[in-house]
Amino acid sequence: MKRNLLILVIILSIGFIVNSCGDEDTTKQTYIVTFNSNGGTIVTSQTVIEGNKIEKPITVKLGYAFVNWYSNIELSIIYDFNDEIKSNIILYAKWQFDNSLSIGDNGPSGGIIFYVANEEGFIMTDNNSVYYYLEAAPNDINTTLAWASLDFESIKIDEISELDWQIVGNGIKNTNTILQIDNAAPAALACINYSITLNEMIYNDWFLPSFGEFSIIKNNLNNLNGNFKNERYWTSSQSSFGLDTIFGLVISFSIGDAIAALPKGEKLYVRPIRAF
Repeated sequence: MKRNLLILVIILSIGFIVNSCGDEDTTKQTYIVTFNSNGGTIVTSQTVIEGNKIEKPITVKLGYAFVNWYSNIELSIIYDFNDEIKSNIILYAKWQFDNSLSIGDNGPSGGIIFYVANEEGFIMTDNNSVYYYLEAAPNDINTTLAWASLDFESIKIDEISELDWQIVGNGIKNTNTILQIDNAAPAALACINYSITLNEMIYNDWFLPSFGEFSIIKNNLNNLNGNFKNERYWTSSQSSFGLDTIFGLVISFSIGDAIAALPKGEKLYVRPIRAF
């Protein structure tokens, strides 16, 4: 009897210990570590038990060298991968221009690179961000379009200067400005809505190039395989040429075609571009 009682006490003790350990495991907090690759390849978020550490993930970005993972969006505090996880966190990748891509190369979206800046980069005038490359979409929008919708064909958009045609980085600001005034402007709207998915990455940051940007396309890609037609293409720039009528500025790939501007209701070809 005593022997059986002793065995029962041992079994109950073992059960209590096992249950206690199990309860301890199930009460441990878990946290999510999210990675913002800032244009690099996607890094899957990790679920981590409190007190554990994470391994440094790998991400790559065409045309850039990886610098490090940072704890803040301003990219000023390097994350220490020896730290224990104690809360949900977001880590941000920092990149450095490495000049590894050339004009005519494929960009991240599969488009065609037509502009490579120097180490100082160029300013996107919508938000003063610094970029180093411009790529054209691999193909035109699949139909010809007008610059302006019917009610805005003769309207001058004062916010688009007639004096900054040649500035690289103006296209996105022009495109957004056009749509603020004329939210159905066909050419600009088609570029904003354009999207490419490649290698699980979605590229939806396209815009209608400025006259200066499209001039670079013509100069740098005309003899390369850019799939451009010997036709006229809209830019996001405009000019009155000192007249009472406002025109949309045009880039033409036709040999000997000197037309630089047309009424905004004309239907022309459209090619989106993006910066990266």
